[in-house]
Amino acid sequence: MRYLLFVALIAFISFSCSEKSKEHEEGTAEDDIEWKEMDEFHTIMADVYHPLKDSNDLAPIKKESGNFSAAATTWAQAKLPSKVDNEETKQLLAQLEDGAQALDKMVKEGSADEEIAAKLTSLHDTFHSIMEKWHKAGKEDGAEEHHDH
Repeated sequence: MRYLLFVALIAFISFSCSEKSKEHEEGTAEDDIEWKEMDEFHTIMADVYHPLKDSNDLAPIKKESGNFSAAATTWAQAKLPSKVDNEETKQLLAQLEDGAQALDKMVKEGSADEEIAAKLTSLHDTFHSIMEKWHKAGKEDGAEEHHDH
């Protein structure tokens, strides 16, 4: 009897795991849990924005503007998770990508620090708009999440 229970338990676990694997492969469950490109962009945004915010230091964005722009493009061109696959999110991502490319050009052309700082701050605001859409999507109660980085 114990043997049959053991075999049934193993069969159940195997079936459950295979169903989760299918969901992951089809993108039905996993894409609503994480957004890899957003997380990757968030990392570079934090690396270049915090020095500006905390100590008015533009050296990181001046050094990383090309990588910053590339990360924005990667994110804008990636497949959107279903809960934010809409025109508003697509427009915000396009705005972020265009702005990041413009910022990279500003840095390379030697624009004034005040202009670079203003552009980076504006892109940070756009980034947060996208991130808020992600965190609010699918919440019925409309509760807002606040994120500091």
